[in-house]
Amino acid sequence: MVVLENMKAPHHAVVFEGDHEPALTAARAYVEEVLGMSLVRNPDLSFLTLPRITIEEARILKEDASQQPLGHIRAFVIVCDTILVEAQNALLKILEEPSKRTHFVLVLPTVETLLPTVRSRLHHAGRFMTEDSQHTEAKKFLKASYKERMKMIEDVLEDKDRVKARTLITSLLSLIHDGGVGKNVEALKDLALTADYIQDRSSSVKYLLQHLAVTL
Repeated sequence: MVVLENMKAPHHAVVFEGDHEPALTAARAYVEEVLGMSLVRNPDLSFLTLPRITIEEARILKEDASQQPLGHIRAFVIVCDTILVEAQNALLKILEEPSKRTHFVLVLPTVETLLPTVRSRLHHAGRFMTEDSQHTEAKKFLKASYKERMKMIEDVLEDKDRVKARTLITSLLSLIHDGGVGKNVEALKDLALTADYIQDRSSSVKYLLQHLAVTL
């Protein structure tokens, strides 16, 4: 059983951030322990697991969420790497004005992929990481030479994977912050600005990561 210290009461929409396995385990525990719902053969519990949520999936989800539960409440567990901006905008209405009997549980690698308007309507349940993975890539990145850094981000650049890029930037920001704000002011300002730019889908993932490879 997972103990959720900051999740004693149910919320209409929550997000569990981090590595897939521990974050999903915590989300399932929340559904079972806090919402009081059975995880087995429960028609009021729906799991949606996809690499990304598109506008089409968002519309289907909105339609399903409008249906009344067979029991006391209904819950939707959404497990994905990212939710496209158009899909987030489509879901905003049901997150702003949810049914009292409907709950949404999101499982994402990072909340940095969410629009500020969406994040403000979600209760952040916490960041759940496997012990050996937290900031591992960020630590390697900081210790590496420029050539080694470019090799590390090669796959991200090849796939134009904005989610992985955001995750790396967020980890670098957290790691450098923990190392001391006073002595890392300029690096933190640069990373914060890069974190803002990476959320803009028109920005260049290649340029932003290459910039960090040179400056950090």
